[in-house]
Amino acid sequence: MDYKIILGIIAASIAALSYVPYIKSMIKGITKPHAFSWLIWSVIASITFAAQITSGAGAGAWVSAWNTALCLFIFVFALKNGEKNIALLDWLSLWGAVISLFFWYLTSSPLITVIIITIIDCIAFIPTLRKSYHAPAEENASLFIISSMSYVIALFAMATHSVITVLNPFVLIIANCSFSLFLFWRRNRIIKD
Repeated sequence: MDYKIILGIIAASIAALSYVPYIKSMIKGITKPHAFSWLIWSVIASITFAAQITSGAGAGAWVSAWNTALCLFIFVFALKNGEKNIALLDWLSLWGAVISLFFWYLTSSPLITVIIITIIDCIAFIPTLRKSYHAPAEENASLFIISSMSYVIALFAMATHSVITVLNPFVLIIANCSFSLFLFWRRNRIIKD
């Protein structure tokens, strides 16, 4: 068996398992996901998966497939049980993502597509960041940390390495780690105050 397939299986397994503590925490009512972020992430993960597959990413794209399904699941859950305090900034972020998707639709360049969807992925963090600033205990950092690890392995599992196949996972490693650090910082600040 090709080592890239083995790495793809490991990365996809870690990606799937990374959601277990998050989903358990949601069911217990501790984690309250922001539906806007998870809607955007599910759409973007599906586009990323399609772009990676058509660009020859191979097993390295399997993480994006799992993330699509699990982000969609969390979005549906968040509609009923997630964050209910929707602020203007959340709406602006959602509309910014929708407008970016429109520009994505107009382009025929896979590179521009990946750049746009990576920007949208980062915009999707805004509602969750805003919510987590006020209630950092309502997010589960383990998902974001473990997801980063799955993306690192996925990068090594890519059959081809190009900006198209690696940009989004690379940026998500940085974004997920940064968000986790932000959560730890906010939790410490609240404890000290």
